[in-house]
Amino acid sequence: MTAPLPRGSFVLASDVLAGMERLVRGEVAVAKTEVRQNMRAMRRSALQFVLAAVFGVIALNLLAGASVAALVAFGLTAGTAGLTVGAVLLLGAYGCLSWGLSLLERRPAQPAQSFQKVGKGLNSFKPSVPAE
Repeated sequence: MTAPLPRGSFVLASDVLAGMERLVRGEVAVAKTEVRQNMRAMRRSALQFVLAAVFGVIALNLLAGASVAALVAFGLTAGTAGLTVGAVLLLGAYGCLSWGLSLLERRPAQPAQSFQKVGKGLNSFKPSVPAE
């Protein structure tokens, strides 16, 4: 039978638990901040994509019309000129899409740094007394 623990041990255990609670609360706050920052950056990025698409469609419409008119002036029929310009624009769009997807930064869904810090912090509370 083991002897009852002195009162100081309970205080020490309480301090350890309070420290662990502060650590977890702090890391949760850091994780929330990290997620908010990532969401804010993604929102700004999505808005820029939408604006770029709107301006791009307007510009391509004007350029396509001018290109078709130029090809007709060089002697092509309107249908052939339209198909030629459409095919070139389609190839350009595919190239831009491929390039954009390769440049897109892949971010983890969860805040990895915060979870790693919590794990390290909890590991620091492991007892240093060898097991009997």
